[in-house]
Amino acid sequence: MRLNGKPLQAGANYRLVMNGFLADGGDRFSLFKSGLNRSDLGVSDLEAMLHYLKDMDQQGKPVGSSTSAGRIQRSL
Repeated sequence: MRLNGKPLQAGANYRLVMNGFLADGGDRFSLFKSGLNRSDLGVSDLEAMLHYLKDMDQQGKPVGSSTSAGRIQRSL
């Protein structure tokens, strides 16, 4: 594994940012549960996503596909 093109150093500390699901050991990432100096921003994943979408929209950079029509088709 590399960071900025350089191998990670054994014994060094690295700061990770991830969603709550992974931080709590989801998808068998149980190692993350034992991380040191864990902090919770108090914002759910959904709230963070909504904030991002609203912020991008206010900047005139709406997030999403400009060709979304017809992407989802329902067959009976």
